[in-house]
Amino acid sequence: MKNTEFNPVELGSQAFCMSAKFGNYKTFQHGHAKAIVYGEETDISTKHLLITDNKTALPIVQYVLKDYFASPQYQNATHKKFHIIDLDQFDYDAASIKLTRTHKFKPVSSLSKCQKLTRIITRKTPTSNGIEIDPVLRMAFEEMLEPDDFFKFQEVRTEFRVSISLVKNRKVFKKINMNIGYFTLIVGSKPYDYQEEESKQKKATRPSLSNPVYKDDGIEFMATFNDRKKDYRDMIDMMKI
Repeated sequence: MKNTEFNPVELGSQAFCMSAKFGNYKTFQHGHAKAIVYGEETDISTKHLLITDNKTALPIVQYVLKDYFASPQYQNATHKKFHIIDLDQFDYDAASIKLTRTHKFKPVSSLSKCQKLTRIITRKTPTSNGIEIDPVLRMAFEEMLEPDDFFKFQEVRTEFRVSISLVKNRKVFKKINMNIGYFTLIVGSKPYDYQEEESKQKKATRPSLSNPVYKDDGIEFMATFNDRKKDYRDMIDMMKI
């Protein structure tokens, strides 16, 4: 079993589909991937949330995921992207469950992708936020023959975070927070309130207000000057003289 390579996205989809069948439940799905189901290629989601009062969902999900949970692949993973939560282990009267969608800029680490994004700047593609590259930076970039590491890139990624507040005698006594991951199961027999919302970020703290943002294949990415390279910094200083 330890040599088996699992596909956690497919496992998350399978666990979700098998457990979201009975009882009263709410669901959320996001993302897109291809999987082979019963010998045929099928579209599946990459993120799943199931909130249910059906206690049988717990053993069903545990059965689907037991081999993966026992594998080194899961045990050695930095981020555990499966969450199974039985609220009835707590003495509570009601629960408040909130799913928050957050858009964040994350660094692009792939060299080939950085090269592709650099070519977009080389072609002088218009930005999507109306902020263009500083003329001095543009001159230095072209003077140095448009190197692939002159700019650092960050792309917008959407994160989904689940927060649970448990209430007893009208007071919140416990909070549970996690990213939705591939699959999050929340089981509870008590009443609950469920909300979905966009995160409220202060616009003044958003780096995209002062740096150029481009679009590639429908995904936004931000370009900033790579000030870690001394020769690039020296070129900028020389251009400013």
